[in-house]
Amino acid sequence: MALLGNSVLLLVQTSAGPPGVYTEVGSQTGVKFTKKAQAIDVSDKSSYERKYLAGERDETITLDHLYVASDAGYAALLSAWQAGTPIVVERNESGSNLEYASAIVTQLDVDAKKDAASTVAVTLQVTGGWTAGSAP
Repeated sequence: MALLGNSVLLLVQTSAGPPGVYTEVGSQTGVKFTKKAQAIDVSDKSSYERKYLAGERDETITLDHLYVASDAGYAALLSAWQAGTPIVVERNESGSNLEYASAIVTQLDVDAKKDAASTVAVTLQVTGGWTAGSAP
């Protein structure tokens, strides 16, 4: 059965622990988790077909949400970007924390158009991969 997109949320660490406090970034309108791997070409002259091995993995998160200046999750992302420090994030589906990772904020766009809700788009680069379960 398909999973509704509104049941998938990104939570960010708003207070270090243990245990840490993880807060939903408010007014999320979309979140995308991208996982890629480099393809290493190991083809040789014995075949016309190319052959590959999986190489290094790369993971990013793209988050879209309504701009709410007082939101604690947004404030934590902005603070991490300003300080240039990683932030711990959790992937939550239907109220369960599936995995967590350390990530750096690589882009933060505030879009304030005339006669429209202001929005924020945030891109995070995962560093060190994902770990299953809830963050400590």
